[in-house]
Amino acid sequence: MKNIAVLLIISVLFGFKSGQQIDEKKMNRDLEIAKNILETLIKTDSHSRFSGSSIDASYIKDYGVIFSIPEQMVYFHAGPNTIVRIPEPPPYPDFDMDFDIDMDIDIDEEITAEDRKEIEKEVRRAKKEFEKAKKEMEKSKIEVEAALAEVEELHELQEIYVSSGKSNEIDWEEIMITFLADYADLIGQLKPDEKIVINQNSPYDEMIIIWSGSGASEPDMDGKIGLSVEVFSKDVKAYKAGKINRKEFEKRVVVKKKEPQKKVADLEMFASIFDRYYSRDLSETFYAEGKSRYEVLEGFGTVFHIKVSSDSHGGGMYFYGTGNSWQTDIRTDKTNEDDDTELYPKFKEDIKSFMLDYGRTIRSLNDDDKVILEILINSCRDCQIPKSLKVSSEISVLKQYDQQKRSREKAMAAIEIKEQF
Repeated sequence: MKNIAVLLIISVLFGFKSGQQIDEKKMNRDLEIAKNILETLIKTDSHSRFSGSSIDASYIKDYGVIFSIPEQMVYFHAGPNTIVRIPEPPPYPDFDMDFDIDMDIDIDEEITAEDRKEIEKEVRRAKKEFEKAKKEMEKSKIEVEAALAEVEELHELQEIYVSSGKSNEIDWEEIMITFLADYADLIGQLKPDEKIVINQNSPYDEMIIIWSGSGASEPDMDGKIGLSVEVFSKDVKAYKAGKINRKEFEKRVVVKKKEPQKKVADLEMFASIFDRYYSRDLSETFYAEGKSRYEVLEGFGTVFHIKVSSDSHGGGMYFYGTGNSWQTDIRTDKTNEDDDTELYPKFKEDIKSFMLDYGRTIRSLNDDDKVILEILINSCRDCQIPKSLKVSSEISVLKQYDQQKRSREKAMAAIEIKEQF
């Protein structure tokens, strides 16, 4: 009888533990559907023509799901009094160029036939490189013109948006609570104490377009703060099961102003280290695109949001603006022949080493907190590599390695990597 009881206990415990395993594929599908619903609620309520970028959503084990409404959507649904004028961009450079070298050059000493042959060879090579660069610049010209057309469209949309008189009808808080009450239960597998969080990012944290040319204007920052709402999964299930009414459910939803992220010295340092370590001139695999940003999750840890790319995807020519001028950066050390499928395994292994070697510089978090790197990979279209990578570690693991209380092998094994294809 005792043996049967023991077997039953083991069976229950094993079943409970197994039940906690997340089906990543199903979770990703649930999040995609939930993102679409939330995006539809926003667009339907605002009467806006702006299609915008997709809402971001991420599941973090033991914390829950975080939805981030992008700055673009907030910008075009924020109300006419919060619109910031989009300044005119600087003109793109003149691409009409010719390559011509006159070989009939007066020189003091007569050159040999061999030297002339060598010079002609170098000229041919230079012309070939020039033609290649010119084609790349023509390609970039099309991209620049497309970007300028998009800016013009944004101007038109803004005029329609401001003159419509309907833009101030949107109620962000009502939309978010409606989503949590009526649709958040579609996200299966959440544990009772995990949260569903919706962050409405302020359009003044990261403007969708930033030109440093003429026409730039300073935005009015007064009162321009985003919203954040959150509720526990158990409260959503209680409402859907009829155990609490709508009024009680809304009381359990925490609504707060999303203040601008306060800078934390060691987290700023870690982000800076990542950006430099994976910069274009140092990284041998993928390199960081833009500046890494982070958010602190109270009682849980911190999440770094990172984008990486490669020359295999992005090509070797880039245009960037300063003032009213454009500069060109033509890189020849890497080519489009590089294959992201070859770079990725190296990057995946290296990112764990990076976390171990530099994650221990984070001192502001508690031992049971976690540090997570959410990395979006901008790869070539046909490459069979993940769209994103989530690297996570407990701070205690990093500290123990730093204090030589845990070997490198065991510390590396404790760092978790999850891929999303």
